[in-house]
Amino acid sequence: TAYEIYQCDWSSDVCSSDLKWLTAQSAIRFGRTYKDAFSGHINPKVSEGQFGVRSMPVQGAVIEAGVTPMIVNWLRSAKPWLYGGRQETKFIQIAGPGDTLVYHGKVTEKLVEDGRKYVWMDIHAENQKGEKVMVGRARVAF
Repeated sequence: TAYEIYQCDWSSDVCSSDLKWLTAQSAIRFGRTYKDAFSGHINPKVSEGQFGVRSMPVQGAVIEAGVTPMIVNWLRSAKPWLYGGRQETKFIQIAGPGDTLVYHGKVTEKLVEDGRKYVWMDIHAENQKGEKVMVGRARVAF
């Protein structure tokens, strides 16, 4: 499996998971699927002009996608995340092919509205060096 999930529940205040699949091939496949064919995300020469590095940074959507399995496995169901989840993120550093990202979530607020439980979490992704590459917040429905 691509993810290692650390078990969490409503009473938990933290959750995390490892993402181990950031490869040049997956970034190129993603870019071609979404017509990103001439982008610095999949072409080293274009990357140098567009981003100032030849490392072909991985697309933000690929990095954000790691939050979903962390939260879905924490909830043990996709339904509450799909029908009430919300995510706001900011990219603060380049993640490149070959990086391993670890995702973390920490509950900052628990509330009940109209009989439904919600939590707000601070979320972030770190690379294998422990450097944050993405930060944000997520609202999770239970």
